[in-house]
Amino acid sequence: MADFPRLEFSMHDVKRAGEALKGEILWDEAKREDLLAIFRVANSWLDSHAYPMRRFQHEASAKVRKCRVEGLVFARLKRMPSVRRKLAALSTKLDQIQDLGGCRIITSSIAGANDLIACYRDSAKHAFHNDGAYIDKPKRGGYRSHHLIYRFSGENDAEVFNGRRIEIQIRTRLQHTWATAVESVGTLRGEELKAGKGNVDWLRLFELMSGEIAQTEGCIEPPSIPSGKERLEEILDLNHQLSAIQFLDSMQQAVRYTSAYVQGSEPPEYFRIEFNRKTHEVTVTPHFAPKIGLKEQHQIEQSAEISGNSDINTVFVSADSIDALRDGYPNYFGDVQLFNQNLRNIVKGKGAKEYTMPPQQSAPNKPREAGNLSWLRPGRNRRWE
Repeated sequence: MADFPRLEFSMHDVKRAGEALKGEILWDEAKREDLLAIFRVANSWLDSHAYPMRRFQHEASAKVRKCRVEGLVFARLKRMPSVRRKLAALSTKLDQIQDLGGCRIITSSIAGANDLIACYRDSAKHAFHNDGAYIDKPKRGGYRSHHLIYRFSGENDAEVFNGRRIEIQIRTRLQHTWATAVESVGTLRGEELKAGKGNVDWLRLFELMSGEIAQTEGCIEPPSIPSGKERLEEILDLNHQLSAIQFLDSMQQAVRYTSAYVQGSEPPEYFRIEFNRKTHEVTVTPHFAPKIGLKEQHQIEQSAEISGNSDINTVFVSADSIDALRDGYPNYFGDVQLFNQNLRNIVKGKGAKEYTMPPQQSAPNKPREAGNLSWLRPGRNRRWE
């Protein structure tokens, strides 16, 4: 637990920092220390969610096994730019944001997602706060996922983290491919499609595709969209206008993936993914302890604030392996091909298709150190100690 950051300031400081972050922050060298102090407080509060988040991730993996559901589990701390956008858009306070720490579970089918949701509802390990049933009641724009918010409850040394809110997202692979395609296209186009801002034709195409996916999964379709032949005709028209399939194809080649990851005897548990919007280059940096990785993350974000350069998009995540990152965060790697294949199928009149996922591979155990067997060798003055 010593590797995990703790809150170094008072809650009064946290609230004041949140109020400052709501508005536009114009960098002034004369106010450098005051401005950096705001981010130090906010980042300390954000980082103090790392341990509860990690606990929820382990517990989520256990629930997936217990419920015998095909599922992949990931966790991430919210990026400061995302925190600031939420503070500006909503009448919420920094200490009230519910998803500073998040855990995502991706299942292969809607049946698996429903089983897992039921399994969580029977759990009393942490204090239930609220939920958002966006699979049954999709958001306007087509977003679908089930959110469960809990307040962390720990014992002994972990009590210092009590009350931290952690969001559990449960979604199917189809829902995940839709959500990450929205983020990927928005990132490369420089638009906040995820927030419903940007090109109206792309937004409409994603909304219609959400309806197709909902139909495939036997779920309620998003409001304000047609069904059947009328929806298909609109998808065909938008695909033609946008050259959507060709654009999504090009994304796979546009993003150049590099990695600083080095295979070793002990795999890392944390990774910082960095995407450069200007060069379309992705870098993955492994970390064995969260403190160092989070410090690196904050330095990059603060540098972007000072320079006004928003080309770098970085996130700190926890995953079982570097290969698993591509499944959990395909938007950072320009990998939208599962979504694109469904779009192709729909354009050809075949409809969307559910996916089966292979079991997630477990990371190899840390090699045990050889014991000291010198006492077995013959010699003088040998005795039991």
